[in-house]
Amino acid sequence: MKKLIFFIVVINSFLNIGCKKEFTDLNPVDRLSDKLYYKTANDFKQASIAAYTSLRSTYYTWWAFSELTTDNAICLTPDGNMYFAFDQLTLTPDINNLNLLWVDSYKGIGRCNTLLGRIENVAIDENLKKQYVAEAKFLRALFYFNLVRVFGDVPLVVKEINTVDESFTYLRVQGKTVYEQIVRDLKDAGSVLPEKYTVNTDIGRATKGAAKSLLGKVYLTLKDYSNASLILKEVIDNASVYGYKLLPDYASIFDPKNGNNAEIVFSVQYSADGNLGSPWANTFIPQKSGNTITPSGSENDYNLVSNDLYNAFEIGDLRKAVCAATFISGGVTYYYTRKYLDNNPTRGNFDNDWIVIRYADVKLMYAEALNETNLPGASQQLNEIRARAGLNVTTATTQSDMRLAIEKERRMELNLEGHRWFDLTRTDRAITVLNAYFTANGIITTNGSPVTLTTNKLLFPIPFNQIAINPAITQNPGY
Repeated sequence: MKKLIFFIVVINSFLNIGCKKEFTDLNPVDRLSDKLYYKTANDFKQASIAAYTSLRSTYYTWWAFSELTTDNAICLTPDGNMYFAFDQLTLTPDINNLNLLWVDSYKGIGRCNTLLGRIENVAIDENLKKQYVAEAKFLRALFYFNLVRVFGDVPLVVKEINTVDESFTYLRVQGKTVYEQIVRDLKDAGSVLPEKYTVNTDIGRATKGAAKSLLGKVYLTLKDYSNASLILKEVIDNASVYGYKLLPDYASIFDPKNGNNAEIVFSVQYSADGNLGSPWANTFIPQKSGNTITPSGSENDYNLVSNDLYNAFEIGDLRKAVCAATFISGGVTYYYTRKYLDNNPTRGNFDNDWIVIRYADVKLMYAEALNETNLPGASQQLNEIRARAGLNVTTATTQSDMRLAIEKERRMELNLEGHRWFDLTRTDRAITVLNAYFTANGIITTNGSPVTLTTNKLLFPIPFNQIAINPAITQNPGY
């Protein structure tokens, strides 16, 4: 039975469709026999959309991994709440969200592999075939990029698995090998994907700029700054072709009525239509706020803005009102982000997409790559972001000062969008920055011991369920 469960959960590539923004507004197609499927262009269109659909599950609680673990956010609901373990870095392998990220990511990978394995021998338009292949490779790379950053070494599956026993041969491989596959997939995708989509029903799919921007982030993670600067420069040089620009009004980036705007490079699509929405408008606001912030009411204080982030904004920073709004109840001040607010009265079902990469992120990544390679131009990219925020130009002049200035600007610009933990671990700054935050704020665990980030906690535990199913899968040190 365990083998069967593993095979279905991890390898299943059948379809469960539904997302946002027109190209995903399709009726669910589920549990279709593969003997009757993968025959026509429409079959592969549905298969492609199914791969996108898996992103909705993997990004549903991405904030817990990427923000709640950092100095940006706090959880105020400790009793019986798994998110409190993320906040206090007391994660154990039995935390359900760890297993969900693993399972849903491999579902998505399985869907990509099935499409890639079956499309070559089917007679459909060659250009369409190339597009679906490129999209599948982009999505597979994104799934693996998230997995390898969270768990380190992971099983690398790049073809459809046809038997239960075969699935058990896939064990964890070195992260280096996983990254090599990610780079290959993104290079392939970036060479084929369209620069933009002009048909509304396609807007929201991966583009050439999305593949190249993600590749730039992968190169930064690998500390391959030369290749990062080259590929990110290509995105910036072609921004007008791709349709990217910084929106003049910071708040408008996050307006749910303005999804897929010119600043969005790639986002995960959600829609309140058909009950396919996102939950964050409830989850990210104070519990005691009632209906004063959203008409659907509050949630459970799971992901509030920390005092540390609130106080980090410079005087006059126009972003603060969006990133760290204030709510006072019973004499207590709470801070929350307005990036995910929506006026939809239905609780937990909102139109907000999850932005994976936006153009401001690209410019800040490019600044980082230039600075690390001692090339000019980092301050220019940084200052464009600061200018929109109503701030003066940076005073950083040395490489080390610029490094810290970029780190801070990424925090102020991209907070609660899923970057902070991975920015700090990528630059080897997590232990220094976060332990200083824990100490300065006197943050302790529920048993009274100080919250401390140690080397082993830079990776998350491998889910207990996966090791129980296949004991040959090893655990990360310290868990």
